[in-house]
Amino acid sequence: MNRVPTYEQWTTAFTDRGALLLCFEAVGYARGYCDAAGLGSGDAIDFGHSFAVLVATGRSRPSIQDAWHNWRNGRPIGQRTAVISERS
Repeated sequence: MNRVPTYEQWTTAFTDRGALLLCFEAVGYARGYCDAAGLGSGDAIDFGHSFAVLVATGRSRPSIQDAWHNWRNGRPIGQRTAVISERS
């Protein structure tokens, strides 16, 4: 999957109620970071859509915090090996 899912990918993911709800939670988490860092909301929205697509696959996934850390560091958001010492 590309870093930012297509419209079709994330709207399809939104048919899964869990993916939709976790999208909102992921956007809220990322917005808090962006607000504190003085960044715009674009990354937070794209991240939320990507997280929803990941959730809709039904595969094992990292926490929102680890997924956001992966996103900020250019790694796949589904990667479960985020290094704790790298978190900021």
